[in-house]
Amino acid sequence: MGLASLGDLAYLSLNPNGSEVSQGQPMGMLEAAKMTGELIAPVGGKIVDRNQVVLQDPYQVNREPYGAGWLAVLESESWNEDSKQLVTGQDVGTWSKGGTETLS
Repeated sequence: MGLASLGDLAYLSLNPNGSEVSQGQPMGMLEAAKMTGELIAPVGGKIVDRNQVVLQDPYQVNREPYGAGWLAVLESESWNEDSKQLVTGQDVGTWSKGGTETLS
């Protein structure tokens, strides 16, 4: 959904393994055809693994966003609370319209 509006991903960096991140705070940077910006953590936690394939070939995220294009594994002690803030199901459409307006 988000990648379609940003275009092809050209560059991606992620905070190192072992880094603590907070929900809604930067966990890396991305550069796409139509935007450069921060990659925001969906939940708080510790980065325990990063996908080295996408760090070497960011376009892999465009090719397989729900498979081999995964970004990082976060170990979250605040999952129960943070996951309540995640957008799911039918709410995604409304949320994405707001996000698109923010980007323009």
